[in-house]
Amino acid sequence: MQETSKISSIVSMFRKQDLLIRGVIITAIIFIMLLPTSLVMETLQERVSYRNEAVQSITSSWGDKQTLSGPLMLIPFYVNKEMVDIKEVVEKKEVINRVEVQKKITDKDGSIMTVPVIVDAPQIISETKAIKTPKMVEEKHYLILLPEDLNMDFIIDDEVRQYGIFPALVYQSNAKIHGQFVLPKLADEIKGFDRFVIDEIELVVGLSDTSAIKQISNLQVNEASLKFEPGSNMEQVVKTGFHTKLGEIKPFNTLTFSFDLQFNGSRSLSFLPWGRNTTVNMQSKWPHPSFTGDTLPKTRNIGDSGFSASWNIPSLARSYNQVILLGETDNTSNELATKKTTQLSQLSSFYAGVDLFEPVVTYNMVYRAIKYSILFISLTFLTCFVVERTIKRPIHYIQYMITGVAVSLFYLCLLSLSEHLSFSLSYLISAGVIVSMITLYIGAVIRDKKKAGILFSVLSVLYASLYSILNMEDFALLLGTTLLVLVTAVLMLVTKRINPIQ
Repeated sequence: MQETSKISSIVSMFRKQDLLIRGVIITAIIFIMLLPTSLVMETLQERVSYRNEAVQSITSSWGDKQTLSGPLMLIPFYVNKEMVDIKEVVEKKEVINRVEVQKKITDKDGSIMTVPVIVDAPQIISETKAIKTPKMVEEKHYLILLPEDLNMDFIIDDEVRQYGIFPALVYQSNAKIHGQFVLPKLADEIKGFDRFVIDEIELVVGLSDTSAIKQISNLQVNEASLKFEPGSNMEQVVKTGFHTKLGEIKPFNTLTFSFDLQFNGSRSLSFLPWGRNTTVNMQSKWPHPSFTGDTLPKTRNIGDSGFSASWNIPSLARSYNQVILLGETDNTSNELATKKTTQLSQLSSFYAGVDLFEPVVTYNMVYRAIKYSILFISLTFLTCFVVERTIKRPIHYIQYMITGVAVSLFYLCLLSLSEHLSFSLSYLISAGVIVSMITLYIGAVIRDKKKAGILFSVLSVLYASLYSILNMEDFALLLGTTLLVLVTAVLMLVTKRINPIQ
């Protein structure tokens, strides 16, 4: 009898704590349901990889990220340097040395004897003398000259290209570049400066992906029109680009230049502000620019019809000078040039530009939705749990697991549909199918149409809230936090009558 009484008391205790026990088990099921969600995440990462490969295939043939640099001048110049020409001359002269030798002589008595005798021995000696002759020689050096004024105007036409089912945002840019160079007065700066070699000057322009060039005009310099040739001839600074030699133009102190350039690109367009004063204007119909680089536009206007931006960058914003000497020269002014290794590395480090930003691409939206999976599985289970407590008809744990699988299928449906339809339509179809499935399934379990209708309404509001969170980037954290607060309040309401173990 005592054993029967003990068993009855234990059963009674578990019945009193049924709410707590079911809560613990349902919580465990929620974490188990994260497994199929993680599989959906792996599938998403695989699709993102496929999409990146498709975008890479498009951009490799259309044009990659573009950075326009230049133009700059590569100028040879001569410096007169005093040298000493040393010539070695060999001189020969005869020297008489007095030496002692042994000589045999016959004495009076006829005997032979050896006696020392001093004699003169001539010797030829060779001497090498260095004859120093002063002379003046010309040393050839090079300098990089940056523009005094540099103006760039870009018109960017965006376009979406397809590779299979995967889209990629690309653009075509029409650029107009003009400005002027001013030759520095090196005679005041460099000892022995002689002259510039005007007919060997090269003007170099850099473009990161030259294979995407579609059209380029002749270079208009002063009164001449010159054609560009491929290659930069200045790979330390401009790895890829084009150049022209100014040998056909007349000697100058100031040189004005202009040319037009049309090229393709994708994702971003940047420039290097090499002018003492650099002015850049950009216009595009793309409504989502993201300005990047070391300096932002002075003015910008962004709207649904596109954006426009202007930069006005003085040379003081940079860390390198207008003239960079590539050869070692005596008495070089520090104001004119600094060491080659420092200057050349800094020429390409200071830049500005724009990314054609895609604010929320499809895969990003799906990824953000999956991040809320534990919250929505929990909310779905909580809704079912509240419904079952109001009708005193428990839902089996297996039925909870099947419901969790249905919630996980929502993300797989969303991923697969969004590759073919707009995200909004994909979300509506996926949410409608899953909410309907769960409602019909739980309604059949509890056999209460009114409660099933409440379940449908609650789930619809939850998925509508998730959609709002995904689309409101600036307020996503606020909305997500508000939703968590509401869930906590509901949990407090449901669990307020839990009795402790007696």
